[in-house]
Amino acid sequence: MTFLQTKVVAAFARPLTMLAQGQAGLASRILLWGLVLLALIVIAGVGFLWFRCQLAEGRRSAPATFSMEALEALRTSGELSEGEFRRLRRAALPLDVAAMTR
Repeated sequence: MTFLQTKVVAAFARPLTMLAQGQAGLASRILLWGLVLLALIVIAGVGFLWFRCQLAEGRRSAPATFSMEALEALRTSGELSEGEFRRLRRAALPLDVAAMTR
């Protein structure tokens, strides 16, 4: 056994040894608080997983960042140059420009 395995076995065996020797009060408190600690760890883990799922749902349901109408409005108002508008339009509408010019 490795050093760590020996320590883990000793930690779990001590309360059981105490019970066998008649020291039930101390052993039962150790077992009780160990179970309380284990329950808190499980509750924290479930809470963390729930929180991660909520964040992931928020990312999936995000609306589209722009539409063609919004791009045209930005171009008309002068906030986008003609080159920027064309580049964003090509990114939004994946059209094969080479095939269209033939």
